[in-house]
Amino acid sequence: MRALLGGLHREEHSHPLLAYQLGCPGSSFSFLADGHFTVLEGRLTDQSRRSLVYEMRRCGVEVADTLHITSWDADHCNACELAELLDLINPAKIECPGYEPYSDSARKCLETIEQYHFRRRLSNRRTEIRPITPEYMSSLAPAEDLAFRDTFYNPRWIDPNCANNNSTVKHFRAGSFNVLSLGDVEDHRISARLRRQRILKEQWDVMILAHHGADNGFTNKDFLARLRPKLAICSADYANQYDHPRQEIRDICLSMGSV
Repeated sequence: MRALLGGLHREEHSHPLLAYQLGCPGSSFSFLADGHFTVLEGRLTDQSRRSLVYEMRRCGVEVADTLHITSWDADHCNACELAELLDLINPAKIECPGYEPYSDSARKCLETIEQYHFRRRLSNRRTEIRPITPEYMSSLAPAEDLAFRDTFYNPRWIDPNCANNNSTVKHFRAGSFNVLSLGDVEDHRISARLRRQRILKEQWDVMILAHHGADNGFTNKDFLARLRPKLAICSADYANQYDHPRQEIRDICLSMGSV
């Protein structure tokens, strides 16, 4: 999947939010806001590389400001691809999951990030590594209605039984439209907490569906009825073998007018 979000243009020659076709299961997006270029998820395949290079050129950037990774799962951060991605985009900041890697692939990803950070220490362009932990979130000031600064909503705590619920949830607010990235969260209690957030209700346009649009209880009618995104999108396998988004989620989105 690589689709310009129709009608949501920031500049004539650049696309604020793009989804990249990987040719395999997984997620990869980029987001341009006020001249700052963010790559969402640690993925880079032969199929997506050319598109990402082309988009950076169109946006007039040579490096990324931020690499934002929502989950240690291999479809969000791939150990075989991450080093090449870092060398390609040279991010000034890496926002990585705040829970402990639980697989060999995830541990390799964290090791790759640490090695990249060490190499950048010897250059004149250092990199900030920012694990999104509950402690980090507790240190942040409350979101302000008119500040239009990016806001984190998860994880508030570490779920020892379900790593998906430790995914980072971030509200990108700095651009010409707002994007809510939900990672792989699936607990209905997180969904209930998010729908009570007034800023989310009033200031968002595009939602990247949680867990690729899985029907796991998170994306429900109450959630969408409260927040009402103008556009809901998801990433899926090239052949969509997992049927994402699930038909139940499509039906809810259509009934709420989120296409």
